[in-house]
Amino acid sequence: MRSQQGQPGKGRRVGRAAALVSAVVAAISLGVASPALADTYRVSTTGAGAVLSIFTYSSNLKLCDTVADGKRAMADVSIWGSNGQLLDYYELVDANGANGQADADCDVVRRERLFQTGDTINYKVWIQDGTGGPIERAHTDEIDL
Repeated sequence: MRSQQGQPGKGRRVGRAAALVSAVVAAISLGVASPALADTYRVSTTGAGAVLSIFTYSSNLKLCDTVADGKRAMADVSIWGSNGQLLDYYELVDANGANGQADADCDVVRRERLFQTGDTINYKVWIQDGTGGPIERAHTDEIDL
């Protein structure tokens, strides 16, 4: 049998493969291989009225009324794990008028569980007149983390 040492390029291929494996392991351990959860998603109703902010780095949710029209901003948010299990469900309401977007002026949810890569966030944000009024300017979508 012929020794593998005599095959040109064989040692270089093994060296490159080992370097690639090392780079992948280092990237995974640093969290580089998966998308960083450091984004803020701001979604609004169709037209003006409400803004839902989803802060993936802190896992907080914030809903703000943005128009002084006497209507309330509302949102439903459900968070699903990568295995398809419902992890959390929130109903947010900002019914104190359009008085700014500071945390004290909006409905803020401070979640205990951090968002994970693979989570899916389904949301619906809208405005309505009072607690039983019709849904207006609804926007529904999902975010895959």
